[in-house]
Amino acid sequence: MTLSLKRETLLVQTGNDRQEPLGAINAPIYLSAPYRHQHIGLSNDYDYIRTGNPTRDILERSIAELEKGNRGFACSSGMSAIQLVFSLFTSEDHIIAIRDLYGGSYRMFEWFSTNYHLQFSFWDQEHESIHQLIQSNPIRKRYLLKHLQTH
Repeated sequence: MTLSLKRETLLVQTGNDRQEPLGAINAPIYLSAPYRHQHIGLSNDYDYIRTGNPTRDILERSIAELEKGNRGFACSSGMSAIQLVFSLFTSEDHIIAIRDLYGGSYRMFEWFSTNYHLQFSFWDQEHESIHQLIQSNPIRKRYLLKHLQTH
């Protein structure tokens, strides 16, 4: 039997389902950069903080659970999140982004357009319908990413 919890319950219980070795009820925050290994080549799932740590694992599992996805990803910045998502696209894929973008995002999109031949359309959400910008691509079924940004 799968128990279905409300979003609020999932949020307050994040990290409380794991077996913390010292018995902490709430998940501790791991700040360690390197991790000790018993022998060379014998990893305990963590090598260095930039590749992952227990705290980030809890956050990523929580994102996946809250969004009803298979995996969640945590990035150190918005620009690294954009880079991660755009690595899923290939030449000639079409992306629709809002016109009111952070300048760094816009410059990155220009770079992706030039170097990876991605196609971009910029949507003025106050004055045009997004449906005007959706291009059908008979070769590919995957053609649209709607990029929105919080301010």
